[in-house]
Amino acid sequence: MHDEKVYLSGYIDLPEERLEELSAALAEHVRLTQAEPGCIKFAARPSDSMPGRFMISEVFESESALAAHNLRMQQADWPKISKGVPRDITRKDHEA
Repeated sequence: MHDEKVYLSGYIDLPEERLEELSAALAEHVRLTQAEPGCIKFAARPSDSMPGRFMISEVFESESALAAHNLRMQQADWPKISKGVPRDITRKDHEA
């Protein structure tokens, strides 16, 4: 059976001077994304080794579920709030 799930993983680095504000916004972003149809997993966990770094793990059931997520993000607060914050999130071929 062909697995059409979409996996993404990486990190986002929240600057210390905005950590409280961005952590709250990130938690809301995670909550909203987890409620989306087609979202299997969406997690942001603090790194044990680097303050302000959150490890990101995403699994969507299909390309269309990811596309719907990206469409919702065009109207969401998170991209505006976190603009310019360093991040590196890439597509994987399996869950990290």
